[in-house]
Amino acid sequence: MHGSSTRELVAGIGSGVNDSPHESLISVTVSFEDTSSFTFSKFIDNGGCPTSIQTGFARIVEGKIEVTAEVTTSLEWNRTTTETRKAEATYQAVVPPMTRVTIDYVATQGTCNVPFSYTQRDKLSHDGSSLTTQKIDEPNLRP
Repeated sequence: MHGSSTRELVAGIGSGVNDSPHESLISVTVSFEDTSSFTFSKFIDNGGCPTSIQTGFARIVEGKIEVTAEVTTSLEWNRTTTETRKAEATYQAVVPPMTRVTIDYVATQGTCNVPFSYTQRDKLSHDGSSLTTQKIDEPNLRP
């Protein structure tokens, strides 16, 4: 992966109160949003022609970059697609009597540039034949 970076941020906060006179195990639920986005960009312009792609998408999982399940989709070059889902995590904490506990859900936010190769098939207008070209697009080679 080229040009990757990560940073931690507080994605959600939850709190709970033990208002009893005894130490108690309490559950605290923290709600947060899990957002992923991707942009396919390439050095060569395709003239606005429709494009479809079959690929896996890079995600940050436990501080590491992993490629998710493969999908086939239509895409527009240089257009960012974002997906957000609501999620919850429940934590248990032993809380002293008459005490409030606050739990911060710390997430990793990151970016990465992933080099990719693709096959471009052009249908020639003068005779209807096809021209197939293998392409390699590396982020560090872009101007």
